[in-house]
Amino acid sequence: MKMMVAASLNNIIGKNNKLPFTCKEDLRWFKFMTMDSSCLVGRVTYESLPKLPGRKLVVLSSKAINGVTSVTVDQLEKEIAIYKCDFLPKWVIGGKKVYEFCLSKNIIDEIYLSRIQEECEGDVCLPEIKGFRKVSELKLSKDCILERWNK
Repeated sequence: MKMMVAASLNNIIGKNNKLPFTCKEDLRWFKFMTMDSSCLVGRVTYESLPKLPGRKLVVLSSKAINGVTSVTVDQLEKEIAIYKCDFLPKWVIGGKKVYEFCLSKNIIDEIYLSRIQEECEGDVCLPEIKGFRKVSELKLSKDCILERWNK
């Protein structure tokens, strides 16, 4: 699976269940990369998102959510254990607990980190990225540099 995340220079990824910054180029990149794909997202992040047409969202939650494909941590761990890769979504798009869970289970093989070129205040930080190395950077704009990380 691949991880998609945007973070400020001081590693902030959220504030009051929202992005603490706005970057049109990052949002365009997110749409381009995730279109026609399945995305794993936590319930709190799911509830804060606008509609994301063209993507199948799989919500990681402790309970089923009406009208939405949802999976519990136990179900996801079973899928990982028996390598049913056809079930696993292509992208992990947040929030922090979902990033931490997927990184801890070693199912992330590539990270796309949009580095927003400002420091900002927030209440959610990017989890520590261990075992990955930055392999490329692409300047999307003066406000955003895309970093690609591999194992």
